[in-house]
Amino acid sequence: MNNQLDIGLINHNSKLRMFNFQTCLNVVNDPKSEERLDKSECTICFYKANTSGWAMTQHSCKICGLDLIAKKQGIGRICLQCAKNNNLCKICLCDLEFKYRSNSQEESNIEILNAI
Repeated sequence: MNNQLDIGLINHNSKLRMFNFQTCLNVVNDPKSEERLDKSECTICFYKANTSGWAMTQHSCKICGLDLIAKKQGIGRICLQCAKNNNLCKICLCDLEFKYRSNSQEESNIEILNAI
């Protein structure tokens, strides 16, 4: 039985942990906030590294019905314009500032809640 640690595995795990740590710092500090808001993405969706599910998918915006094509599964449940108009993340549909919304808000917010 080989009781030696693999230096390659140690280095790989160290790199991965540092990458995860940097991602957490980016979520908290939001160094690319202007670019992120331009894309209408929350901090978590913008900074996370998720390359799974790459595929061209076609669907409609859940608010206005516009036909959309996404390069990644699960991305873009609403169009960029509807996301910006409603201050929502176009990927996960959360409020861009993670604010809780109640059912007593304007009619446009009721449409959003129904789209989810």
